[in-house]
Amino acid sequence: MQKWCRTALRAFGVRLVVKQAPAAAAATGGPTLVVANHVSWLDALCIGAAHPCSFLAKAEARRWPVIGRLVRRHGGAFVVKGVVGADALRQSISSRLQAGASVCVFPEGTTSDGRRVLPFHNAAFDAAIAAGVPVRVFALRYTVDGDPQRGLRAAGWLAGSLASAVWRTLQRRRLQAEVLDLGLVEGHDRVAMASRARVLVAGALGLNAPPEVVDARAALAAEVLATVDLDPGAADLLAYVRQLVAEQKEVPVVDVPDHGTIEMLDLDSLDLLPILFMVASRLKVSAADLQELVTHETTLREFARRAHGLSGQALSSLR
Repeated sequence: MQKWCRTALRAFGVRLVVKQAPAAAAATGGPTLVVANHVSWLDALCIGAAHPCSFLAKAEARRWPVIGRLVRRHGGAFVVKGVVGADALRQSISSRLQAGASVCVFPEGTTSDGRRVLPFHNAAFDAAIAAGVPVRVFALRYTVDGDPQRGLRAAGWLAGSLASAVWRTLQRRRLQAEVLDLGLVEGHDRVAMASRARVLVAGALGLNAPPEVVDARAALAAEVLATVDLDPGAADLLAYVRQLVAEQKEVPVVDVPDHGTIEMLDLDSLDLLPILFMVASRLKVSAADLQELVTHETTLREFARRAHGLSGQALSSLR
C-alpha cells in the first residue's frame, strides 16, 4: 500500500516529507488506531505512504476516484454517518484492530480550513480501547516553497467538487506534504484520549490560536518556538508550569507541549487561577501581575519567560 500511495503522490506532483518526533521513535510495533487532522483530499494518500494501515471513509467516498480505490484496494471500509454509523464505525475498527491490522481515521469528521484543528470525535478511540491497542497520532500540513498558506490553497478542500480540488492541486508546482509522526496516546478514557490527540496535533502545527492572529507564520510557530533558548531559571519555571497544567487537566506531562497556547490547552479561568497562584508563590510576585501576562494565545513557553523576567524585576526593586 505504501508504494501505491507514494506512486500516486508523485503522479500528482506532491513531494512527501515524513518527520518523527522523539516520542514516536520509541513506539513499539503492532496494530494501532492511526488518527490525523484532515485538510485535503490528499490526506489519506499521505498517511498511507508514511504508515501501513487501512482506511475507513464515509459512504459517499466509495464513488470517488483515487480515494475510493485506496479504501477498497487496501482492506478498508465505508461507513454511514449518524448513530448507526458510529456503532458500525466502532465495530469495523475494533474487528480490524483485533485481527492485527492498523486502521486510519480522520476524527474531525470533515476537512477543516487548516487554520484550526476541529474537535476530535471519540467513537474511534472507543474502538481502540475495546481492542486494547494504542492510538498513533499524525499531523498533516502542506506547503509551497515553505509557505503553509499557499500550501492550503493548493491542497485544501472545503467546498466544490473533488474534481475541482484535484485540478487546483495539479495546477500548483512545488507542493510539499509533511507528515509528522507524534507518537502514541494510550488510556482507558476515550474523551481524554481524543482531547490529548487533538492537543498534540494542534501543538505540532502551531494552530488553534484565535482566527484574527493566525497568519502564514502560524503553522511554523511550533518549530520557531522550539528553537528559542530559555535561560535556566525560565526553563525550570516552564517545567514547573507544565507539571501544574498536567495536574489540572489530569493528563501526562508529555501531553502538555511547551508551545501549547492557553486556548489550545483548553485552560479556562477556573483552571488558570490555581496555576497562577502557585507560580506567584514560587516567584514571590503578585498573581494579578502574572494574570496580565496571559491571553488566550499565550504559549506556556512565553508565559514562563515573561514570568521569570517579572520575578527578576521584583528582586531588583527590593535591592
